[in-house]
Amino acid sequence: MDITLPSPQKSPLVITTLAVVLLSLGLSLLTWQNLRQHKSAIQDHILLAARAISRGVENSLTNGLDNMGLPTGELRALFRPLAGKLLQELIRDGDVRFIEIYSSRGTTLISTRGEGAGSRYRLPKHAFSALGSKGEWYEQTTLGGRPTFVFGRISTPSLNKFCPDDSCLSPMPPLLVIGLDMDNHIAFFNKFKKTAILQTAYALLVILVVWGLAAALLRRKDQSGKLLQLESFQSSLLDHMPDGLLTIDAEGSIRSANPAAGSLLAPNGSGLLDCALRDVLPEADRSRRQQGRATMEWAQIDRPRQSLEVLFLPLGDDSSQTLVLLRDRTEIRGLESELNRAEKLAAVGRLAAGMAHEIRNPLSALRGFAQYFTTKLAGQDPAETYARTMVQEADRLNKVITDLLFLAKPKKIAPETFPLNEITKELHSLLSMDICAHQAQWQEAGTQLLIRADRDSLKQALLNLLVNGLAALPEQGGRLSITARSSAEAVEITVADNGSGMSEKAIEHALEPFFTTRAKGTGLGLAIVHTIIQEHGGTVSVNSREGHGTEVTLLFPAPEQPQPPEPTCPDQPPS
Repeated sequence: MDITLPSPQKSPLVITTLAVVLLSLGLSLLTWQNLRQHKSAIQDHILLAARAISRGVENSLTNGLDNMGLPTGELRALFRPLAGKLLQELIRDGDVRFIEIYSSRGTTLISTRGEGAGSRYRLPKHAFSALGSKGEWYEQTTLGGRPTFVFGRISTPSLNKFCPDDSCLSPMPPLLVIGLDMDNHIAFFNKFKKTAILQTAYALLVILVVWGLAAALLRRKDQSGKLLQLESFQSSLLDHMPDGLLTIDAEGSIRSANPAAGSLLAPNGSGLLDCALRDVLPEADRSRRQQGRATMEWAQIDRPRQSLEVLFLPLGDDSSQTLVLLRDRTEIRGLESELNRAEKLAAVGRLAAGMAHEIRNPLSALRGFAQYFTTKLAGQDPAETYARTMVQEADRLNKVITDLLFLAKPKKIAPETFPLNEITKELHSLLSMDICAHQAQWQEAGTQLLIRADRDSLKQALLNLLVNGLAALPEQGGRLSITARSSAEAVEITVADNGSGMSEKAIEHALEPFFTTRAKGTGLGLAIVHTIIQEHGGTVSVNSREGHGTEVTLLFPAPEQPQPPEPTCPDQPPS
């Protein structure tokens, strides 16, 4: 069976995914910002180091030349070799790759990288404008395949006196340019960058794993919710099924049962679980064994006062269990019986309507002649006896025709409300001779209550029941009783006797026309009673056991209670 369950809420998963995306973006942004700041800090550190080194170089060069004790003219002549030697000493063991001194016109005065033009660093044109405006200039470049930080600044005027010519005095003092090795700084930055990226990747991986676990947990929760909804739906479906549902194992023991099955098979409230099917429903167990473990056809099972249909279906798994479906068809069978009875009554009605006049006309003539012979042959036995018998049989045949006509077309009832004991007194008076002849007891209970019915029709129905009861009483110790009970919905009248009773098969056909267990019965008494009660909107039920008497219960709708009159206010006296 395909079903559609309500879709679970997806907002937690969406919120979790959005949070993971935002967290990942934020973490990546923070890592990038941290790398950028670290790179900027390294550059600032190199810039500070370059400034310090340039001042140290200038001071060392000035002090070194002054301490030689040579005249200024000689120092100017020897400026380049002496300054070059000092600068070579300065860059020998440090991170300084080169030191160069330029004149204000851009002429290279001193370079630690040799005299070849190709080996010198060439200042870009924008460096001079920056030096002229800010006094210093720096850039990061690659020299000889190695990253180098180049820093230039205008030297102090103290260095001017050693200038070999006057070109460095105009328009500004000589330019000092140094190149710092950045291998260690870049290696350190790359190591930091690698560490930061690994940390970020690890954090993102952890976030993704946590998100995956959260998503799996949410999906599992959704699946659990769906499973709970499905279990609740199935439980509610099985609990509210109008048909009974059982599962039995290979040995025929009941493993599960829904409430409908309990009401069908154990109406007294006893449990069905672990009971054997052969003990609870032996007819179904016999049907299962005869037709195999599972059948695809409904089997009809008739029990006392109950009619069931049973279907066996295998569950199709490894449990070797069988599904048993039970349908209560008692009401439908009752309706079918009512339909059959109605069809029979219709046939009887058509037969009675067609033959009533044809039979009654000659029957009236025969009865008239029999009555004549009864008078004519008075005192002449056995002729007089034969004539009286003819009259009695003619009357009996006329009563049968009258009953048939009543069944075919019941008279229109005229309900009225009256005490039931008004009818029971008349019936007791009418049957008193027969009751005395059977030495039976007459009992009444609750007959003082009110009932709404057609007086003559109800009297006829009760008379038929009492006559049937008298015919079934034993020779001694017989008892007839009329018991009435009322409730807010109905009035119940029970006519009971302690006679011979009826079998279950006889009870099933008791209300059918022409069915009788008496040798001289017509089988129309209970059928007429049933028709009368149906005209009143009631029902008839028969309860009997052979040798224990019979109870016939008539159920009428309760009469409407008279409404109390509305209170009226007395006239007010004049003021």
